[in-house]
Amino acid sequence: MEAVVLGDGGPDHQAVLDALLSAGVDRSLADRDGVTPLQHAEARGFNEMAERLKRPN
Repeated sequence: MEAVVLGDGGPDHQAVLDALLSAGVDRSLADRDGVTPLQHAEARGFNEMAERLKRPN
């Protein structure tokens, strides 16, 4: 969640997201409003991050 929400969608944050995904992060964990990391990425136009979040484990 924080890699998307606190990031700028650039290469450094994409690398952080890749590391988290490789470590088995729960990509369905939503914020208190029920918004998932994928939904945040799509809303912010972070297309690369959204694609990474859509990939199967």
